[in-house]
Amino acid sequence: MATKEKTNGKAATSHWVGKKFKRKEDPRLIHGISHYTDDFKLAGMLCCAFTRSPHAHAEITAIRTDAAKAFR
Repeated sequence: MATKEKTNGKAATSHWVGKKFKRKEDPRLIHGISHYTDDFKLAGMLCCAFTRSPHAHAEITAIRTDAAKAFR
């Protein structure tokens, strides 16, 4: 089933909806050889945490690492 989208006042049939297509990442995911953020291992790294900002297009002005450095 195709959907109708309006582009520039004309109705266009979507050529992706309802169609099969091969995704490039599938074989890596299925075989368990993908790289995830949890797989990062850097020299001297004890642990790592990633977080996303709740503010779109925010600028990072500082990263406090004192507590992490004291942990060693």
